[in-house]
Amino acid sequence: MNGKWYNFLFLFFGLLGFVFSLTLLFFCMRAVMDVGGYCAEGGPYQIEVHCPDGVAWMTPLSIFGLIIFGMMYFFNVTVNTFNFGYLFWSALFGALGWNFLDYGMFSTDSWEYGWIICGVVFWLMAFGPFALLVTLADELPFSIKSISDNLFFKIVTTMIQLAAIAAGIWLGVIAFKL
Repeated sequence: MNGKWYNFLFLFFGLLGFVFSLTLLFFCMRAVMDVGGYCAEGGPYQIEVHCPDGVAWMTPLSIFGLIIFGMMYFFNVTVNTFNFGYLFWSALFGALGWNFLDYGMFSTDSWEYGWIICGVVFWLMAFGPFALLVTLADELPFSIKSISDNLFFKIVTTMIQLAAIAAGIWLGVIAFKL
């Protein structure tokens, strides 16, 4: 087994925090798009469109959370564990791209081409690296296809990480609704 016990705590909470931050950012973006795609708070100028409650502080907090928790995860992932960090870029741009596509095609009676173009660009940014990851899967430190001497360890750590992902989504939804 590679790593110390506290590495697994940082691994779990790093992934949980990353997914939590991504979920918050996803819902903050949808809230801003609900009011037209832009908003502002504070400052000396007359504000025409105020941000929905909490979005002005949750958005930058979630972006910093993505960076901090992503680094916490990367620095504590072990060699014999599936590295979900390879999917962080694709998860970020895929989720935010979906918001653009959803609001561009399905939220109004007519298509909003600006949001559709942004959605397509975001999905290209998401799935380009994902396609590269799939083609290089055998060369990664831990390949899904490879079965090593400690399959039980791999299964347990992957299940713990999947639990962190589920908990991060659940906590992000609850935190945004508060």
